[in-house]
Amino acid sequence: MRNNLVDCDAPNKHDDYTQFFRTWLAAEMRRRNVRAEQLARCSLVHRSTISRVLSGDRSPTLDTVARLSAAFHIDLALVGPWSGGAEAGRDVAQGT
Repeated sequence: MRNNLVDCDAPNKHDDYTQFFRTWLAAEMRRRNVRAEQLARCSLVHRSTISRVLSGDRSPTLDTVARLSAAFHIDLALVGPWSGGAEAGRDVAQGT
C-alpha cells in the first residue's frame, strides 16, 4: 500500500515561507522604524507573538501574516517570495 503522507522530516515550503516572512517583517520594521509594541497595537497581534515570529520560535499563522501585512498597508498576496517580496510590497504601500 502506498503511503500518501508527506515526509515530515524533509524541508518543506512552509519552512521556506517562515524564513522569508521573518526576514521580510524584520526589514519592514527596521525600514519604517517600528517597534514590536507599536506593530502589536496597530495589527492586533500580541507583542510576544511578533517577537517569537522574529526570533524563529514560532511560525506565523495566515491570520498573523494578514494582520501584520495590513498594519503596513501591504496586500497579503504581495507578502511572499512569489511576489518579489518586500520590494513589491513597498511599491503597493507607496501607491506605485
